[in-house]
Order: sequence, then structure tokens, then C-alpha cells
Amino acid sequence: MKKLTQWKRSGIAVLAASALALTACAGGSNNADSKGGGDVGDGVLHIGTTTEVVNWTPLNSVSITDMWVMYQLYPSLQRLDTDGVYQPHAADSVEPSEDGNSVVIKLNKDFKWSDGEPITANDVKFTLDRLRDDSLLAGKSFIPNYDGTTVQDDTTAIVQMKAPSYSWSIDLGQSLVLIPEHVFADVPTLQGYSIENDPDRWVSGGSFTLTNIVAGQRYDFEPNEYYPLRAEGNEAVKGIEFQIYGDVNTMQLALRNNDIDVMAPIVPASAIGALENQQNIEVVEANEALNYTKLTFNASRDMLSSAKVRNALAGLVDTQAIIDNVLQGHGIQGKTPVVPALTEYQADVKPYKSTPDEVKKVLADAGIPDPTMMLTCDQGNSSHAKSAQLVKDMLAPAGVTVDIRCAERATSITNAQAGNFDLYIHKLGQTSSPSTTLYLTFDPSNPSGLNYNFVEDPEGVKLLTAAQTATTKDDYVKAVKAASIYFHDQAYMVPLYAESMVSAYNNARFDGYVPAAFETSTMVSAYSLAQVAPSK
Repeated sequence: MKKLTQWKRSGIAVLAASALALTACAGGSNNADSKGGGDVGDGVLHIGTTTEVVNWTPLNSVSITDMWVMYQLYPSLQRLDTDGVYQPHAADSVEPSEDGNSVVIKLNKDFKWSDGEPITANDVKFTLDRLRDDSLLAGKSFIPNYDGTTVQDDTTAIVQMKAPSYSWSIDLGQSLVLIPEHVFADVPTLQGYSIENDPDRWVSGGSFTLTNIVAGQRYDFEPNEYYPLRAEGNEAVKGIEFQIYGDVNTMQLALRNNDIDVMAPIVPASAIGALENQQNIEVVEANEALNYTKLTFNASRDMLSSAKVRNALAGLVDTQAIIDNVLQGHGIQGKTPVVPALTEYQADVKPYKSTPDEVKKVLADAGIPDPTMMLTCDQGNSSHAKSAQLVKDMLAPAGVTVDIRCAERATSITNAQAGNFDLYIHKLGQTSSPSTTLYLTFDPSNPSGLNYNFVEDPEGVKLLTAAQTATTKDDYVKAVKAASIYFHDQAYMVPLYAESMVSAYNNARFDGYVPAAFETSTMVSAYSLAQVAPSK
């Protein structure tokens, strides 16, 4: 059996999102010798994707599949490497000022847009102003604290905050991607503006630029000759093509048949074994990925309003058994509400632990013996559906009946946002700094619709505010840990697992991808595709 390539990571990820589902299919041949060996054929790198781009508005989609395509055009300030460390990309540095009131961005002077115009500090100011003025989704986590930008010179932008915040500088550096001022300055508002039928605005600061859209089939790109971070040999890649497949299984078959070179989506746990035994297929695993699957309690329900009850129920959930049985071991346990890969921010907490008899007593004392609880999840996520059944079985010995009401994704999200559940299994990408993620998850104001506990919690708000307003790293880490301990003790949710990110590619023609353990990047980021060269 081929051994998976593994790499560990820590750090904070950028730009998480949720996928949308449409159906389409396409095919293609890369003319590769099935035994491999560097014949690049037409030189086009064929990438499998699962749905069409549904939103061609720059910086305004929450669809992962949209980002795989759209973010080829709009360069990030920083890139995430395979060790989970953020490295310079379009920016040489992103640093908080000494007074903590601003962030100084120094751009890489070698970056240019595909029409030859340099990427400048004016593009930074323009992008941030449009994120604010046009209410674009890509700025949702950090724009509320944005005050304005001063352009110091062509490569230096000083971004002012409304209130000092160490975490905000992290969010900005990891989240901001740039759009060209000279291309979009004449567009009154980008909200709802689509570039799909306007090729004159297909200008890229990434390694490839869009040249053709065939709806329902494919998206074609050619190299951006001005992208400065190409690896030796990448000139053999004459273009990239995203091919749309109706489902992941069909895409996996295309990968094995040399019809595509790389899959953009992550590989489901159930498919890893089959792929890793295939000739020419490389399977790469990041076992400390920046995602979190959680079992959330609707604390607004009378029977779940007590932290003591929630702690008792949480103690019956064997997360390692779920990882072993559902993910076939391709995941890691979490203990606190902060994703386990962020080791620097992990607080010292006791794991939830209880016996069925202890839970029965807690429930009886609370006046709710033998309760029935409704559990919802996205039935299209097989890992969540299987986890739901195991949770049901784990709570049963305590006299708890779990009524599983999983539904298709849109319905399950609607039910969750309406509070129409007792238990909810769902996944959250770590989109921001740890304090911002805690804020988005637990603050009663529910700024992003991700708080599914539906309770007021003044003490929690106080701790979240302390973390968000800390201005030094030491104070910030302490505040994050304090908030993490509090929300763990409240047992608003049980961290089930961080699912390993497994990517796959066919090395018959090309090699050199730089994977990242985050679903908006995988192995198809602009930087990764610029490192690809013919296989040796």
C-alpha cells in the first residue's frame, strides 16, 4: 500500500467558506502516458471541480468552488505554506504599528497585474474601501473595525483601525486579497456586479488569468507573464483548465484515467484507500487541518439550558471512536473551542467525561428523565450523517432518545439558523484569528449567523471583548485561552474532530504542487499552480 505523504501544521487560516451544490459534468484528455514520465502533452493543467461558479462578483462569494476559480485572479497578501505558516505573497510584510492603532502593509514591488500595471498601495486602499462601501462578503470578519487607508508610497499602505486590536492585524493579513483599482474604479458598486460577460475585466494578479468561460463545462486560463514567483520548469504549463464534474466519484475516475491532473476538492475518507493504490496517483494528507466538526447544543431549549446537563451529555460522546469509525483515523481530537492545530492558543481543560448512570441522575435532577432530542445535520455529508448515528447510540444508554432529522444542506442550515433543533452536527472552517472565530461562534449578537446556541451570555461577551481588544500578543494569547476555558466549561458545543485534509493528483505529467490544509486552497492556489513543473 502506498504510504500517504503527511505534513503537520499550525497557524491560522484565511478565508473559509461553505460550498454550494449544482450539477454539471465535463471531460477532457491530457494525452498522458498512463505509466507517467513527463510527457506534458498540450501543456494545459487540467483541474477537476465539482460545480459551476455561481457568483462572478469579485470578493463576494462564500462558495468554496467559486473561490478555487475566482481567486486565481485576485492575489492574497500572504500565502499559507505546507507547515501552516503564513509566508509573504503579494505583500513582503503585514505588521501592526507600534501604537497598535494601524497595520503597515509593504507590498512586493515585483507583483504586477496581467495587463502589466504594477500592484500598488492604491490597490490596497481601493480594495478595502470597496469591501466597506459595497458590503462585500470577503470583508465581513474585519471591515467593521476598518477606519481608512493612507497611501505612503507605491508599495506602502498604512491601514487604520477604529479600535486597537492585535487580532485585527492577523485577520487583515490572512484575509485580504486585492482587486485592481484601474479595472474596477468606474464600477459604481461591485455588489451584484458580475465579470462573467465582461472579458475586459478579466485582469489577474495571480499566476494565471481567465481567458474563456464555457458555462457548465470549463474555465480556461493562460499564464500571467508578470507573476514573479514561478518555479523553474513552470513555463511548461501553457495554461490551466477547470473542468466541471457532477460528482466527486466521477472526478476520481477521471483522475485515475489521466483525464485530469489534480482534484480541487478534498478526498473523502472513504475514497482514500482506493486512490492511494492507483498507479500515478499521489495522495497527500494534512493531519492538522484548519476545520472543526462540532456537536452544538441549542441552549435556548429548556432541557439544554443547564451547563450541568450539557456537560453530562458531552461526556458520553466518544470523539476518538467517531474519528476511528467515521473518518477511518483521518482526523484529530479537539479539546477546546479553538481548532487543535493552533497549539499556541490551546488552554488546559479537562475533557468531558461521564457515565450513563451519572447522566441519568443529572437529567432526573433537572426534571427531564428520558428526554427525546432532535439532531440535525447535512445528510449530503456522509461523515456528519454517520457521526449522527454514533452520537445517537452513545446517548442511548443514558435514556436519551435521539431523533435524527438530517436533511439536504440548504434545509439543514435553514433549520439550524431558525433554532429548529436540539443537537446540530456541522463543520466550521477557521476563517480568522482564534478570537474572531470565537466571537463569530459564541457572541449573542450573532454577527455572521454562526451562533447556534441562542442564549444571552454577559460573561462570555466580556471575555470575547477582552480577546478582541487585546493589543499585544501576550495579552492576546492569555485572553483567547480565558475565553476558550469559559466556553468549554459552558459546554455549548462538543468538538468532535478536525478532519484531515487529503488531496490527490496524477503525477503522469506534472508534479510540484504545494498543498494547504484548507478547503479554499487545497492544491489549486495561485502560488501552488505556479510551482508545478513536468514530472521527472
